[in-house]
Amino acid sequence: MGLNRCFELYASDIDGNLIYDPKLAAQIAQRVSEISGYQYWDGNIDNGNSLTLYEVNWYDWEDDMQKMANEFPKIVFTLHCEGMYLDDIWDAGFCGDRMDSQGAYIPDLNYKYLRGLVDHP
Repeated sequence: MGLNRCFELYASDIDGNLIYDPKLAAQIAQRVSEISGYQYWDGNIDNGNSLTLYEVNWYDWEDDMQKMANEFPKIVFTLHCEGMYLDDIWDAGFCGDRMDSQGAYIPDLNYKYLRGLVDHP
């Protein structure tokens, strides 16, 4: 058993342009469903929109997305994830055989300021 997460998948071309080709968007949507094993992706990936997968345990997301990137080598995929906890937010990017990921940084609240013990920084 793992944590449920929500995933949003975005796609653009190598130059950062949004995908406006409905046929390509449909191919991407079909292929990510087949590779991931999740058939209930919501949305449409064209015009800057995302495909969204709600409340799942997608354990093989990295391997699956690498397969997608290898099959569509001129597409840059961005996978945004939000988990059940505040510190479980990250983005991963894939293009061809390359992958990069970054977690979100949420700083601690300044409780000394909130209690009136120090001036606002």
